[in-house]
Amino acid sequence: MKTLVEHMTSMIIMFILIFVFTIVMSVGLQIMNARLIHTSAIEKLQSSFYTVSLDDINTNLDSNWYFEINELSSINTRKDYEVALNYEIKLPLFSNENIKGRIVGYAR
Repeated sequence: MKTLVEHMTSMIIMFILIFVFTIVMSVGLQIMNARLIHTSAIEKLQSSFYTVSLDDINTNLDSNWYFEINELSSINTRKDYEVALNYEIKLPLFSNENIKGRIVGYAR
């Protein structure tokens, strides 16, 4: 009986650890995806010489993800923009729980 309780306790602890590890990995992958999308949007903006519209950048994003672009300064041929990606991360197995985040970068 004692070994049965020990085995059940160790199994429950193992399942909890697997559950926590899965949540941490899922959140990490979603944040990495947000950073890659943010970087590609900055590169797209810079390579088009700042002629891309905000709707073109926001076309392929998830429903609660969107970009904000603010012009900081413009001197002759140089333009500086603040590019921010607002996103929501969905927690696995918690369908109603979301974490909001924001990544800010600059296009020059």
